[in-house]
Amino acid sequence: SLNKSYPTLLLSHNPDIVIKLKKHHYTDIVISGHTHGCSIRLPFIGPISSLMHTELGRKYDKGFKTYNERLMYITSGLGDSKWMPRLLNPPEIVFFKLKKESRFSRYIKRFKNKIIHK
Repeated sequence: SLNKSYPTLLLSHNPDIVIKLKKHHYTDIVISGHTHGCSIRLPFIGPISSLMHTELGRKYDKGFKTYNERLMYITSGLGDSKWMPRLLNPPEIVFFKLKKESRFSRYIKRFKNKIIHK
């Protein structure tokens, strides 16, 4: 039983965790990596789906996304578990600064509502 008045984050290496979450599993945002943003991206095409290591598919390569009305952020990270060149996909370190009723938490609510109610 979580107190929904506090932001709830779920950190998971693999973004596929959202497939297994039920509607009653409350989280404000899921933060994950694993896909590395699909290390190789082509102009006008985007990520190469055969290099994506996720059940979610190429739409869920990196950045803010929603899955079944659940907000998530997927980082492209710094490296890879094996040697994999990066093309048009720079490494990144993401910092989220959370404060009680911070601009970030208001942004999450606005972003979530904007995407869900399109």
